[in-house]
Amino acid sequence: MLPEDFQILPVYEAVMNYWAMQGEISRMQTYKALFDDGYKNLKIEYGSKSTKVRVDSLTDKTVNNPNLYITGI
Repeated sequence: MLPEDFQILPVYEAVMNYWAMQGEISRMQTYKALFDDGYKNLKIEYGSKSTKVRVDSLTDKTVNNPNLYITGI
């Protein structure tokens, strides 16, 4: 599953292949550039090899969960 910002990438690839089959090289190159740029950004943002599952910024103990307290009845 692709992150929402990158869900257009399969469309770019399909359109790139379509124009390649039609022999329209300039149009194919346009969509290839869009796909390559988007894929590069996808790898930068989500291509981390880290297996760390904890988010350090959320470990602050001063944050109170309002769902843990009984409120007025």
